[in-house]
Amino acid sequence: MLNTSNGGIMMKRIGMVVLMLLMVLLCTTAHAGMIVGEDIPSGEITEFWYTYSSSSFPPYYLRYYLYTENGEKYLFHEAREGDDWPLGEEYNTVSGTVQLTAGEWDNLMDCLKGGDVSERSDEILDGDAGPWWYLNWSSHEGDLLEYRFADLGRQRAFEEQCSELAGNHVLSWLFWHRGGEMMPRSYTVFLRNGKYFLRENENEATPLADEFAAQIRKIVTDYDLLSWDGFDESMQYVLDGEDFSLEVRYADGTAARAYGSNAFPDGYHEVMARLDDVLQQEKMTRIAGTYRLENSELTLTLQADGTYAFSGSQSGQEPDSGTWYTYLDMIDLSEDAEEGLEFSFGYDADALIYLDMGEDSFPYADLTNGARFVRVDKKEAGMRLWIGETEVPVTWENNASVEELSRLLPLSIQMSMYGGFEQVGPIGQSIMRDDRQTDTGYGDIVLYQGNQVVVFYGSNTWAYTRLGHINLSEEEMTDLLSHGNVILTIRNAEEST
Repeated sequence: MLNTSNGGIMMKRIGMVVLMLLMVLLCTTAHAGMIVGEDIPSGEITEFWYTYSSSSFPPYYLRYYLYTENGEKYLFHEAREGDDWPLGEEYNTVSGTVQLTAGEWDNLMDCLKGGDVSERSDEILDGDAGPWWYLNWSSHEGDLLEYRFADLGRQRAFEEQCSELAGNHVLSWLFWHRGGEMMPRSYTVFLRNGKYFLRENENEATPLADEFAAQIRKIVTDYDLLSWDGFDESMQYVLDGEDFSLEVRYADGTAARAYGSNAFPDGYHEVMARLDDVLQQEKMTRIAGTYRLENSELTLTLQADGTYAFSGSQSGQEPDSGTWYTYLDMIDLSEDAEEGLEFSFGYDADALIYLDMGEDSFPYADLTNGARFVRVDKKEAGMRLWIGETEVPVTWENNASVEELSRLLPLSIQMSMYGGFEQVGPIGQSIMRDDRQTDTGYGDIVLYQGNQVVVFYGSNTWAYTRLGHINLSEEEMTDLLSHGNVILTIRNAEEST
């Protein structure tokens, strides 16, 4: 027998659920289909967010933010690009805020006309890399609403106007790889906080002098490398030859990718020849300097113009001069003398390493394979370090992270003991990092997560970026760091505590 009382209660509950669902549906569709310029006066728009990010390599992030404040109108812009997510502030390429005139603001609002809004949803489907566009206006009460441009033409016009106003159509990333050679090479030129850096293969990035950065930007412009976008061709029946890949990106998101195997875009060989010339000049300028043979007075001076000279010969033979050049990871020297002797060296950041090739013997000293000429004219990074009240001798790394750290000086970092083998402290902001799995030891100074300095009096293995090394014994480091938290002070060389 049917219990009508229970049935009535059940029907009421169902009715309430249906009513609640209808209310939710009405709320979520309240703004559906509203059109900017019709339902939403463009003159009432108070803020608009345009954000784009890409999970492709390299990951990329671009944001334009239009807003009003105290009756004035502004455009904030920033772009980030790096090797992997997440892209923190240390990966900024360019950023800034521009105050807009009424006309500039109106032109941007015209690009938004005809677009529709809907309730905002933060749910991101797998593989969805944006873009995300949100809008608000003066008579609207509630959260930002999702926006969609009326058509691609208006979207492109908006992007172009923002890029021009922000002045961020600047080269932010250039990568090229050439295979099929005896030693394939890859190069990356990238922009971080207004400064260009160069990475060769998987080596650490080094600061790129402004003159060479300008030459590379000119090559990209002169040969319109953006026009290579989409090139993907190969010549199937060539058994040997050259393959290449190239990626170029500007801070405003303009980008191009090209690939080829024994097939090349117009101007390819001229571009590669000019890039090779620039990199050769950059490398010779970076390597040029005076080097001294360990435990000897024999010195070798390399000039950036490609000439060299020895002095302080051990053999009694008059030291000679000649020319030098770099090839791959080697330095080749050729004498000016009649004998025309040739010598080869490998090199690292601070030394030349003699390579006994079994050909010409080295006449100026008795050298064995691997003998080191250590750089003696290397300028210090211009930084002094104190642990508490004690100044300690430091050899700083020659990399982009140290370069950025030097711009933050003076720094006073409150360190904390951790793990019985290190002290760690915050810089106060993020700087560029190039983390690699690293085995550390006493005296090592590293960057952790881009925003913390770690100094070791023991050892550890983790992903760090090397900053330098304190030239003290293990006992001295332990005495300085193992008895409680310390203050780390870093100042310019000319400053004192």
